[in-house]
Amino acid sequence: MATVQNADIAMKNGGSSPSPYVVPTANNAPFIPFSCQWRLHNGYGSAHLAEGAALPREISHDRLNVLSAGAGCSLFHMDSQPAQLVIRECTFIHERPVLTFLAQLTGRSRFRVSGGAEIDVAPEHYVIQLTNPGSVAVTEQAAEPEGVVSFMLSEDRLRQMLDGMRVPTQIEKILNGRCSDFQLAPRMSVATRRLFTALCSTSYTGGWSQLYLNAKLFELFDEVFLDLDGGSGPRPLGIGNERGKVDLVRDILLDDLGNPPTIEMLAQQVGLSQRRLSEAFRATTGMTVLEWVLEQKLLLARELLMEGALPLKEISFRTGYAHRSSFTEAFAKRFGVSPSQYRSGAGESHRAASEPT
Repeated sequence: MATVQNADIAMKNGGSSPSPYVVPTANNAPFIPFSCQWRLHNGYGSAHLAEGAALPREISHDRLNVLSAGAGCSLFHMDSQPAQLVIRECTFIHERPVLTFLAQLTGRSRFRVSGGAEIDVAPEHYVIQLTNPGSVAVTEQAAEPEGVVSFMLSEDRLRQMLDGMRVPTQIEKILNGRCSDFQLAPRMSVATRRLFTALCSTSYTGGWSQLYLNAKLFELFDEVFLDLDGGSGPRPLGIGNERGKVDLVRDILLDDLGNPPTIEMLAQQVGLSQRRLSEAFRATTGMTVLEWVLEQKLLLARELLMEGALPLKEISFRTGYAHRSSFTEAFAKRFGVSPSQYRSGAGESHRAASEPT
């Protein structure tokens, strides 16, 4: 059994070429100790290898990264390329309730949590899981390349982050200590997928990494709360089903930010009048459709700049700016530095302050 405990991953060779893992530093140790085992359908597995032996690369080539977003919040990102069906079991031991979010960014797999129902996890949905104190075993089966990102929040950290906010009923019950274990699988919107992807693609380190992750978590909570029914207060304008239509409009817009449809076209697609769509959209997002699109374009541009692979001209084109000068002006107005300065690192001091919360 390879055990992650106090920022250590046991990595004895065991006679096989080890799969590479990004070993967490002391600051990135998960706040919940966990242990992992694996096996194949024929019964062969980690129990047959030396203590701490890595998963042989001829069985699966795995990469694990563990990031910390501060006390009581850990992010796990794993890329796996199995050569055959591999069954992994991770056991978490915790003394307080823990809320877990899991998204399958690529591939498909099957999960079972502590003897509960087995569920298929695919990119179309994500999983929200509450587990109360105790030993929790998560079993996963995968036979194709996959990318999975999850983050775990302690009850105390969740309460700290959401203090004073209006939250859905299920989350409110957790904060009040009145919730039993539950598992949900909301639909994965384009906006939610982008945020899960952003959580595991940061190039920041140290304190900047924690600031970035926390900002993204608040954005993700905003999306998750829209997916959960039963908010603890009246919904804006009582739009009810119209909120789902606003979600659909956002997905349509995010699908092609470089060439978004007009408000007239959007209204026709979701079956609302232009006026009603505009009112519902502003009530849900706090922005007009145009303001929201411009904001998303610049946020996308910032992510592409951080990745560093595309030239500025291409980023300008992808975000719908016909002229690079217009793109540079809009970006500098939003983030305080030009795109080239941001990419070169001159925008470092602006990044935390410019993260939406």
